[in-house]
Amino acid sequence: MFDQLIVSVTDGMLIGVVYGLAAMGLTLIFGVMNVINLAHGPIMALGMFGVYLCYTVLGLNPFVGLIIVAVLGMLLGMIIYAGAVHRVVVPVAADGVVGRGAGDGVVAVAAAQ
Repeated sequence: MFDQLIVSVTDGMLIGVVYGLAAMGLTLIFGVMNVINLAHGPIMALGMFGVYLCYTVLGLNPFVGLIIVAVLGMLLGMIIYAGAVHRVVVPVAADGVVGRGAGDGVVAVAAAQ
């Protein structure tokens, strides 16, 4: 009984940290750039799935996978900003398209597993 409580509390704290990171990212992007970023959630899910794939497929430690995925995510973010968000008059439309594409990408890769 006590073991289940510890597991439940730990899971709740970890989910809370993920929600907190997402909220801080959205607040920072909206506060600095004055843009509502609709691609934030799918890109974050893509990063989490990337760490999972590094662990299961490549056999890497999740913390090493986190560093690799963070660097790749930063490069992906720079490419998305330069190619889609920076050139569009209405950045919300570009973020919506990027978010939809990232979400569909995660589903396609997960279905292939």
